[in-house]
Amino acid sequence: MVTGKSVNALGYYATPTDPESVVVQGDLPKAVAEGESVRIRVEETYTDPAGYTLKNGELEWTRTLGRPLNYVTLPDGWTLTSVNTPAVITLDAQGRTMLRFANIRNDQLAVTIKAKKR
Repeated sequence: MVTGKSVNALGYYATPTDPESVVVQGDLPKAVAEGESVRIRVEETYTDPAGYTLKNGELEWTRTLGRPLNYVTLPDGWTLTSVNTPAVITLDAQGRTMLRFANIRNDQLAVTIKAKKR
């Protein structure tokens, strides 16, 4: 992740980006030739402490998801009690509950997940 200012300094793009923005920059294994196209998969991991609340011993996480495919993993020691939108629910290699959300719409998917201590 780099600033828009750093990207603008490269001089690659005819239209500059907002210098205060944060952008994703990556290196490809080879240059993309004229007329070619490539697929790029972007994965990101982040925490959202502002989205988590504890109400009467129940963890609640509310946020919107804008990517077509999103994974949410519950903290270790917590089990799912409810989710307000369809999800594929599995356990990861460490035994934590993981939810996979597919957003086929062209907008944000509003998600509320609730969990309790095991």
